[in-house]
Amino acid sequence: MVTQAKQVAMSPRDTGASNAWRNANDRLLDSVKAQSSQVIRTVPPQAPTPPVVHNKMIIREEIPAPPRPPPPVEISPPPRPPPPPEYDDEEETRAFWERYPLPQASHQPILSAAHSLHNVSSF
Repeated sequence: MVTQAKQVAMSPRDTGASNAWRNANDRLLDSVKAQSSQVIRTVPPQAPTPPVVHNKMIIREEIPAPPRPPPPVEISPPPRPPPPPEYDDEEETRAFWERYPLPQASHQPILSAAHSLHNVSSF
């Protein structure tokens, strides 16, 4: 079948090659069907088993209902949390630089350059 497929690929207009490929393909399919009928075992369908019926039936009215819980007591909602404190961004920035002074250029050149760039771009 592979040889016939190669012939069809090399000359697609050749009807003889395509017919030979089809015949080889049909023979292969028939062989596979014959093998599958030998391997696959057919199982006859079985009727479903009857449902299991118990002798004792439980009637819902015989079982007492659980006691009802007491009605809810009206509770006021919890108090709202206080609003967050307001703060000034400029004041916080100034306080930050007072706590952490500007780095020295000899110790931290990249941080110093970034700080200088920030000061230039803010104007």
